[in-house]
Amino acid sequence: MKKGFTLLETMIILVIIGTLAALAWPAYVNTREEMLKKDAWGNLRYLQAAEKKYHMSHDKAYYPLSDSVSAISQINDNLTMNMPEGGTPAWTYTVYSTGCVQAQRNLSAGDIWHLHIGDEGDPQSGGCQQEG
Repeated sequence: MKKGFTLLETMIILVIIGTLAALAWPAYVNTREEMLKKDAWGNLRYLQAAEKKYHMSHDKAYYPLSDSVSAISQINDNLTMNMPEGGTPAWTYTVYSTGCVQAQRNLSAGDIWHLHIGDEGDPQSGGCQQEG
């Protein structure tokens, strides 16, 4: 008597596994993107709190004094934070002189979220430049 699987049995198993993988992939991608969004929101709240602290201890001035800063090392140094640097970050964070902090997803058509120093609740969709 032969032991093992026939070619047909092996192909059926591969089709079943492929179908299950195809069904699970979109859920995985959506869950991953939702997790990355929540991570960005948490970092925006962290930046917002650091900006509030800077604002209160520097005669109501915002960091930076003009334009914007996206370099995490500069943001960490000036706002006394400890955000992770290096690697391949999913988001680019920017701090604006208007008291607004922004997260932009590093994808060609990625999300953009922002919080202003006085905002409460969840970050808002769109960038700081749109605030006028």
